[in-house]
Amino acid sequence: MKNLLVVTGYFPPSSEVGTQRALRLVRGIREFGWEPYVLTMPAKCMRPLDFNIGKDVISSTDIERVPCWSIWQHSSWWRRTKPGISRTVAMAFRAFAKISEPLIPLDEFYPWAIAATRRGVSMVKRYHIDLIWSTSPKPSYLYLAKRIFKKTGIPYVADFRDVQKLGTDQDISRRERRAVEIERQILRDAAGLTYAAPAQINVLCEKHAFVRDMRSKLIYNWFEASEATVFPPRQFHCATILHGGNLYGGHRRLDGFLDGLSKLVKRAAATNARLQFLQFGHEPDMRFLTRGLNVRGLTEAATVSDSLPRNEFMSACRGADILLVVVGRDKGSEQHANAVPGKLYDYFAACRPILVIGPPGCEAGKMVTRLNRGLAVSDNAPESIAEAIEQLLKGVGNKGKLDLSLEAVKEFEASVTLKKMAGFFSQVLS
Repeated sequence: MKNLLVVTGYFPPSSEVGTQRALRLVRGIREFGWEPYVLTMPAKCMRPLDFNIGKDVISSTDIERVPCWSIWQHSSWWRRTKPGISRTVAMAFRAFAKISEPLIPLDEFYPWAIAATRRGVSMVKRYHIDLIWSTSPKPSYLYLAKRIFKKTGIPYVADFRDVQKLGTDQDISRRERRAVEIERQILRDAAGLTYAAPAQINVLCEKHAFVRDMRSKLIYNWFEASEATVFPPRQFHCATILHGGNLYGGHRRLDGFLDGLSKLVKRAAATNARLQFLQFGHEPDMRFLTRGLNVRGLTEAATVSDSLPRNEFMSACRGADILLVVVGRDKGSEQHANAVPGKLYDYFAACRPILVIGPPGCEAGKMVTRLNRGLAVSDNAPESIAEAIEQLLKGVGNKGKLDLSLEAVKEFEASVTLKKMAGFFSQVLS
């Protein structure tokens, strides 16, 4: 048995979808000859929280937590403070954080990379670590692994889940140039890299030519087969379309979908049928979506609410008629088109039809149509979206009847994926 240090800021009790990659690796990698140890943050540095997530892993794994010491992270939760003096102070704190943010060398978790280095070095020595695996999306998580390597000589694998394209000289800021240089240093010292979507390696090679000669492995996110049966399906009173997760205040576009939904709701009313849309996400999205629903007269056909605990969310997914994936299109979220949202793998486990809306050719859309799991439609084509919804409600895709079995998505099941990951770790050490 070899020892693996997992470095991540996303870990239970965080309920961010990004938590699942590290959590599932820690839960299953022992079966393939690796004993995991985790370096992460305490609950006070995480939002949102769900203390039911990963209880089995927390009780059976050595986990050490170092505070993030990030005013930029903590100030982002100012809306959660009570109205009055507390809210005013929190707003002032947030304003100071925004003004000073350009001074951070990387991202809001850079202080954590500095503060946690000593603990990481200690863990390497105490647990006789053979390899470090650090998973983004925050570059500072990878930077922390590099710092530990510099002080111990223990090799690390950098795991990329989101990769930002490099803009032109006119578009890129001084801070972005600095971040690219640090990313280059991280990759130069890495013993290998893993990435979560096919196009990401091409983007990394465009930014850093030497990456072509590195040990690298495409490791998609994955799901656990048990989640297909352990959560009982929630019963809905009418046909239901469900979306869970962040819309980034509209960066992931819903306009076309809402217009298409409006068309369908009017058609359904003429036949006394009913159709509803459920959005479970973050507070800024709730305000943004509510405005869009009001404009289209969809308030009675849609429910916008805060995130659900994971067990309730998975039950809702298993009971829904269509699961919605929204892919970003604008420049600020261009990397999302080349990535595959983590929630898609939860949707695979739910065994329900999937609708992907986003730019043509996005990775999530290609995957869903290849697997005959659903349909992909451009996010600015309301009529096509309406037709796709009607088609999916009948259980039909481009290849005929949809295949909603677990066998159809077996390549993304935990046992298959973790075997690949463990094999790559061994290859790196060899």
